[in-house]
Amino acid sequence: MLPCGKRLLISVIVLISVIAVSASMTEKLLKVPLFQVGELWLKSASDIIGRILSIFTTVPDFYAVSTYIVIPLVLVSVYYLYVLFFVPLNRIRILGDIGYIEEGKFSMKEIANSVRKRRLVGDIPPVYPNGWFGVVESFQIKKGEAKNISMIGLNLAVFRAEDGHIHAIDAYCPHMGANLAAGGRVVGNCLECPFHGWLFRGHDGKCTKIPYAEKVPEGAGVKSYVTLETNGWIYLWHHAEGIEPNWTPPALDEVNNGNWTYRGRSEHYVNSHIEEIPENGADVYHLQQVHGPIMTAGIDLRYMWNQLWSFANHQWTASWEPCPAPDQHIGALKLTHSMNIFGKRFSPIDLNVAAKQVERDVMIWNNKRYEAKPFFVKSKEDSLINKHRRWYSQFYSEHSPRLNFQKDTLD
Repeated sequence: MLPCGKRLLISVIVLISVIAVSASMTEKLLKVPLFQVGELWLKSASDIIGRILSIFTTVPDFYAVSTYIVIPLVLVSVYYLYVLFFVPLNRIRILGDIGYIEEGKFSMKEIANSVRKRRLVGDIPPVYPNGWFGVVESFQIKKGEAKNISMIGLNLAVFRAEDGHIHAIDAYCPHMGANLAAGGRVVGNCLECPFHGWLFRGHDGKCTKIPYAEKVPEGAGVKSYVTLETNGWIYLWHHAEGIEPNWTPPALDEVNNGNWTYRGRSEHYVNSHIEEIPENGADVYHLQQVHGPIMTAGIDLRYMWNQLWSFANHQWTASWEPCPAPDQHIGALKLTHSMNIFGKRFSPIDLNVAAKQVERDVMIWNNKRYEAKPFFVKSKEDSLINKHRRWYSQFYSEHSPRLNFQKDTLD
């Protein structure tokens, strides 16, 4: 199935062709028998295609002004067609792009920083749950390359060894503190410190060579982390109690065997606790409140109820359930979508998911505080959120790191 952009472009091209051909043969159509219409249509289409091809096959007249107009237009068109068909669309929205309310002459970046400082955070759970975390897309780290990655409170040197395997170790050399990923060289399955040449093995972090020492001391090394590469991503395992992985992310066969091609992604930077993102899946009533107004009403919650867009609305059906053992780490969300226009269902755009509307949630997440003890009412909607919280608690353990706030006072 072609992506929407390609289908739209092809439809436009076909429409323009039909209009152009029809315009060139309208008079003839009125004067010939019906059985000759098809022949005339094909001849006109052939003539138009021939004219288009002649633009590319004829040596341009560099003395003509039109040449200097046509050539740039052709080059620009070719470039955008190339981007549309062959370049993955990576749509990244950073803090300040969306999800904040304008205040006077402040820039959105200044407003984002101000809201982060002044808002009440709430009594939040441990900051990092136990489990697998996506580090980076596989194609971003080539063989023999190292990257400095900061995530879940860690600074990591993530590198791809010469045999193609991915390793993640603490970024800082225990010798003099150099960042191994900032200029470090991949040697075999090790990463060499750019400062003094110490060599650290990827799978266990052990130092295997010090160029100016006859022997490597016991205990010389850095911490190494368990990694997994699947679904076009590199994952890292984190567990506060040091427990080894007891489950893995589901493998997508279509991605791993190459049947599905990477065509881009949407990425949003959100100022929120990590638990609040998946919790949305169990919060079924918010779909009506936040995602009911038609998509064209925009993502700013203040204006999406404008009467201009009241002729249509989205309808959502959602259910969430935790999976039974041995997949108790998976919560299953089933989401269906339909649209009503003037009270009538418009079935051609029925979907199983709608990604764009998550940007309405970003305004909620960026400005809310975490309620550790929500004021729930007796309803199936609130009971489902409570059920999600009980399920999610399995990812915290005794030593899960918590965020400590230092409050300044007048004392």
